[in-house]
Amino acid sequence: MSNENSVVGTIAGKHVHAIPSRRAAATMKELRKYIRQFSVDSALRELSLQCAQLENHNKYITQDGITTHVLSYLSMLAIECCREKSGRHFNTAALHSAVEIYWALRDPVLEELERIDKELMQVQEAAELLVLSRAKQEALEAFLIRQGLHAFHYQGEQRHLLPRTHMLLSTLWPMIESGQGISPTSDIRQIHGMEFDEITRYGQVFSGRASSDGMIIPYTDSEAERIPSGLRDLFNQQKLAEFLERFSIDLTTFRDLCKQIMPTDDYDKYRFNPLIRHPIVRIPRKHGETRYYVPCIRLLHERTTEGLYHDLSDYYRDRAVGSQKFRNAFGLVFQAYIGRLLLEALGPTCVHAEWKYVRDGQPVDTPDWIVVENNKAVIIEVKQSALFLESKKFGKTENLARDLKKNVGAAVKQLKHFDTDIQKRLPGLSKLLNVAQFERLIITYDAMYYSNSILKKALDPVMHCHIASVEEFEYLLGYCWNGSLFDLLNRKRVKIETDMLDFSDWMASLSGEHRNPFLLSIFDDLQKAYM
Repeated sequence: MSNENSVVGTIAGKHVHAIPSRRAAATMKELRKYIRQFSVDSALRELSLQCAQLENHNKYITQDGITTHVLSYLSMLAIECCREKSGRHFNTAALHSAVEIYWALRDPVLEELERIDKELMQVQEAAELLVLSRAKQEALEAFLIRQGLHAFHYQGEQRHLLPRTHMLLSTLWPMIESGQGISPTSDIRQIHGMEFDEITRYGQVFSGRASSDGMIIPYTDSEAERIPSGLRDLFNQQKLAEFLERFSIDLTTFRDLCKQIMPTDDYDKYRFNPLIRHPIVRIPRKHGETRYYVPCIRLLHERTTEGLYHDLSDYYRDRAVGSQKFRNAFGLVFQAYIGRLLLEALGPTCVHAEWKYVRDGQPVDTPDWIVVENNKAVIIEVKQSALFLESKKFGKTENLARDLKKNVGAAVKQLKHFDTDIQKRLPGLSKLLNVAQFERLIITYDAMYYSNSILKKALDPVMHCHIASVEEFEYLLGYCWNGSLFDLLNRKRVKIETDMLDFSDWMASLSGEHRNPFLLSIFDDLQKAYM
């Protein structure tokens, strides 16, 4: 593999890397055959080490085309295919060979693009050229969405995961009336047999212990004795062992999970990776020893923070009350969380929670939050989800359009109705009588990529709305702390080339302070309590 890896361009603000390879197109059969000859222990050792080193240096990709998402995929494949009792040693050279085969794997969408390109070179009729050009654009966009959902997941910031999870599931939930009858912390204890605080704490502790080489070595008795007396209850040896048992997975169980989610070979590299739900892999060794590998440390951190949300969602889906009760309650808690961030950043004078006004003689709700800054306002709608799993895995245009219209599209529709009501000066909207300029913002709990460019095509083109994930919104507030959210959003919108960017890409070009002081203070307090 070449030692050079260059950025050859950008699409909607995202870098496109060219990763040259000496290989012709490869198949999954070839990759599995190659991986199968190695021992699973040595393969996980090398893959976990390489991923830990990347994450330690805050990198996503090396000069050799090794990325965290490729390493995680190869770790899954190693668990599936490698030998338990014998096998060759998987070293750095073997890793490079495996990565090279990965990048040479066939991709049906890219092959479709190549086919369309060949046809475009042969046709002359304008109508046929237009049809093929549209087909090429759709195929390219589907490929970008699929790559983004697959790879960008491993690149995002994680600094806010811990404080956000604590705010949502522990601090705010008991304060929301609709959340009564559901206790996330009690339910988590029922699901895992451990306290919410223990899970988040040990997730942090073991992420730190795995950060040097991708392995977790349990605390020895001598290490436990050196822990300050005030923290010994927190680092209870029995609880630490329980955590490792509950959040790790053995090879047989992992392989069984993989068999349940096997797609066709063409789409294999996009399939759901069980490491997302089971980020620690345990392998028995001689003399009763157990090795605990963490192939991707960020997955452990995610599993013990936002992963608890998915545990709760599954828990309520399997109960008689159904998942809708939980999702409805979570949606309102999430809405309250966005409001708390706004109040901390901008103050109570300009931040207004939804209120009732009158339309056709009936009371209706305004959007979730409105920020009024003299004669300017930001109208905010909060949505729990944007895309469902099928869309996230395969990036099919029809699935993307369906999901967006159902979730984000509903928010756009509500904002459009509200805009009309403001123009009509309906009763109950007096707070907005003097507002002359508006920006509209939709905030989603889950991450979206190309949300202000490719994905926006499925939405109403008449109503302009910014779309940001909660993570992007948290950082966005850092740029306007005690300032103007409207001015910041307007600054992004006025130029086409910046309006189409995801907020994370746009903010990367901004100067100034971007930290969220409120969330950082919670993070610091939790770290002090944990350490």
